[in-house]
Amino acid sequence: MIRRVLNAIKHRKRKPRSRLYRYTNWTLTVLGFGYVLLLFFPSSLFAHSARVGQFTFYSDRPIPAHIESVVEQATARLATSPLYADTDTFDVCIAADRWRRVLLIPRARGAFGAAMVWTGNTVLNRCDISKNTCLNDQPEFNRRPMHVVLAHECTHHLMADHLGMIAYLRLPEWKNEGYCEYVADSPSFDISEGEALIRNGKSHKSHAFRYLRYFVAVRSCIEENGLEPRQFFTAPLDFEKSLDAVRQARGDNKTVNPIGGSGGF
Repeated sequence: MIRRVLNAIKHRKRKPRSRLYRYTNWTLTVLGFGYVLLLFFPSSLFAHSARVGQFTFYSDRPIPAHIESVVEQATARLATSPLYADTDTFDVCIAADRWRRVLLIPRARGAFGAAMVWTGNTVLNRCDISKNTCLNDQPEFNRRPMHVVLAHECTHHLMADHLGMIAYLRLPEWKNEGYCEYVADSPSFDISEGEALIRNGKSHKSHAFRYLRYFVAVRSCIEENGLEPRQFFTAPLDFEKSLDAVRQARGDNKTVNPIGGSGGF
């Protein structure tokens, strides 16, 4: 029976394809291949470039000399992570024009930036380099130090390199984004205000507060419970228990094990 089916498939009559169909299919294939190449090598979209330290920048605007100060501060933040090495290199595209972000990071075109770990590139939103400022497209919490955004996005690459792509993609969002926030420091949402909301069981609908919660949970695991970053990625930690640890540490001066129970690790 199986042999008959296979023979029928093998000897089935194919309908002749029109010239329009063949040309359309060929064109779409070429465009798709070209788009993939563009994602891996986006520098052709940008008129300006500069190499500063371990960073190579591409921009649709001139790159001022102040970029050196931004790189110095971003590198200082990255160096706080044991995943970082001074041999690491980073390719960063600064896309002020929205259409470039739509092409390169369609799912995150309105964010401060995005790390494309598959291609090794980082794409940032509009930046005022002379003022060390990066913007996003949100109505609030839409301004952040450029070096902080740069450190956050580059930490994604460090994590992917260290863990391997499969393990990196399997990380829960709170560990993934929270560790990047922890390395970059200076969350968009005020830390004191955010901790007060967490202690009182309240919330805020903003994306910035969600990342602040990730930041606080990761800080609790690493600083208060003594986990090394490499242990943090592999330990079976619970996000809500990590926040409980923060609440009690801030309120009752107790430390809660985010894996379960009380006490340190």
